[in-house]
Amino acid sequence: MIADIKPQWKQLANWWWDSGENLGMSIWEMLEHEYGARQLPRGNGDNLVEFPDDGSYVLFVLRWS
Repeated sequence: MIADIKPQWKQLANWWWDSGENLGMSIWEMLEHEYGARQLPRGNGDNLVEFPDDGSYVLFVLRWS
């Protein structure tokens, strides 16, 4: 499933600045580790991510919205 995570990006960035950088991983590494998601090429200001299934996307949205 492909989704634009732009609505959740601010929450992710705030988390990373507060704790993620101390974990030694980037936002993209965390998304892959936690949700199996991978970044797709950017275009038109989108943050497109491919999630392995709908369930992973739902968990992501519930946590970061």
